[in-house]
Amino acid sequence: DFCLSRGLGDVYKRQDTAGTNSNTLTVATSGSYSVRVVNDNTCTTTSAATIVTVNPKGTIIEPAPVIRCGPGSVNLSVATPNSFTGGSFRWYTNNTTSTPISGQTGSSYSPNVTDVGNTDFYVSYVSSANCEGSRTLVRATVTAIPVCSVTTATPQRLCLGGSVTLTATSSITAGSTYEWYKDCLLYTSPSP
Repeated sequence: DFCLSRGLGDVYKRQDTAGTNSNTLTVATSGSYSVRVVNDNTCTTTSAATIVTVNPKGTIIEPAPVIRCGPGSVNLSVATPNSFTGGSFRWYTNNTTSTPISGQTGSSYSPNVTDVGNTDFYVSYVSSANCEGSRTLVRATVTAIPVCSVTTATPQRLCLGGSVTLTATSSITAGSTYEWYKDCLLYTSPSP
């Protein structure tokens, strides 16, 4: 935006646009802007050009959620937007707060997440011209560590040729798979 003072009876002409005469012009596109002033005696003067540069904002592509078993540190990372260099990042704990997380200006962030479920963070890219893009969701998902045990319905001591059935129980059954181990080695043989 630019404003010029004018004398009584002066008329303003925008050299690059038509419209009502005004001593102010609000612009949102890059370009070279100047103004011509015409007074009551039809004397004119033209200002020097003012260069307006509109810098683009970088948008980060939302990454896939980072999943870990149990509470702990998660490594969240995003890619620099295409065609941008020399900028930095701002990480936030939500999409509305105005204060970024202190000291976190890189493309990766490793917070300690303690709650089971989804914990959302947001990141934006700040260009070298200090233009901040929109915030992008980065999700950390912590799954509960299952508690398991092995039980048997028959004595664990048996005679040669006999067998015993071991049954595993887990605190989490949906989507669970089971791996059996014998003497700390993965058990793959059909007979012990």
